[in-house]
Amino acid sequence: MISHLSTESYARRRTLRSRGSEQAQKFLIDELRTLRRLSHQHLVRIVGSYTDPQYIAYLMKPVAAKTLNHFLDSSRPLRADEKDILRPFYGCLSGAMNYLYAHRIRHRDLTTRNILIDHQNKVYISDFGSSYNWKSKPSSKTKHQNVPTSPDYMAPEVAKEEERGTRSDMWSLGIIFLEMATKLLGHRLATFRSKIKQNADKEKVRPYAYANIPAVINWMKTLGITNTEYEHDKEPRK
Repeated sequence: MISHLSTESYARRRTLRSRGSEQAQKFLIDELRTLRRLSHQHLVRIVGSYTDPQYIAYLMKPVAAKTLNHFLDSSRPLRADEKDILRPFYGCLSGAMNYLYAHRIRHRDLTTRNILIDHQNKVYISDFGSSYNWKSKPSSKTKHQNVPTSPDYMAPEVAKEEERGTRSDMWSLGIIFLEMATKLLGHRLATFRSKIKQNADKEKVRPYAYANIPAVINWMKTLGITNTEYEHDKEPRK
């Protein structure tokens, strides 16, 4: 049952993350509680969990063949069959996020690295260690600090340590969709990232999308004028 990113290997990563840190253990326990509440066709599911004096761990399904990051982050263009696999992911991921919000849960660290693709080319959101449940709260908004997040998908308000809510997840999802559109339209993610880096060097800011919005907008314009046989691949940028 072991593959490049199987449920067992993914669970092992979770146990190592919890070792030697009470805060990391808390995030892991919170993630376990969150996942036990959820059941959606595009979210990972709990298979089982265990504890011992040193570890807190759990196993999840499905068995993953790769992450979305692995799928997209290649120097070669996508083949026609790979584009056919990728296009439905917009709806799959949007539906999964809508489900989370209906259950009053923010993901808070959505990236292509924690979106899994199984052997049947179905897509799943994973890694709920930073998630926030606002079921008993009047609003999804928080000003929590020291929450594990990924700067390359981080929303501007999170970077500024301002109040943030579901819109922060939508920013992260938007960056993911922009990367998907980049590949569908025949560009390399390295080119997109180099544009962000060039703007960051010029403006003396951090080399991430949240700090280089002009570069992101210009890249969206580039995608808009890219020649393609399938014009619908441009729609996510609108």
